[in-house]
Amino acid sequence: MNTKRHILLAGMMGSGKSTVGPRLAIDLGWDFHDLDDKIERTLGKSVTDVFADEGEGFFRTAESECLGELLKNTAPAVIALGGGTLLDESSRKKAAAHWVVWLDLAPEELWRRVQKTQRPLAQQDFEAFRALYAARRPVYRETKTFYLRCDHLDPEQIVSRIIPLVKGDTPQ
Repeated sequence: MNTKRHILLAGMMGSGKSTVGPRLAIDLGWDFHDLDDKIERTLGKSVTDVFADEGEGFFRTAESECLGELLKNTAPAVIALGGGTLLDESSRKKAAAHWVVWLDLAPEELWRRVQKTQRPLAQQDFEAFRALYAARRPVYRETKTFYLRCDHLDPEQIVSRIIPLVKGDTPQ
């Protein structure tokens, strides 16, 4: 039996991790955690404010610590990672013991989705965003257990594709 306990949803901001995660958790009968929400509760301020006040380095350290706390839970859970979580080597090592599902979309679609948000790294032009996407792809590729292209899939279709990937290896 596989010892992997948690499903970690990875991908760029706007890939649907926080939308798909709760639905996947419900279908599996597991808990759901959004890493950004955990960070905000732990630090007492928004991700945007942490970036502005403390910088990305501080944020990535706090993010890795919060991820470690979530992964200590023995009950299986679905965890939506932040778009840059896997950039941190410590976070990648922690994630490696679990299923990492990379939700990928075309950068144009991701850009369209994040334009309505206040995400710190989405406050740039499309070319800078595309460069960020290109820089992160190798990290996602290296860390992922499963890859799922999601351009024309709704959240329920994404969930229905993830469940068979881990079925049979999930704790009962």
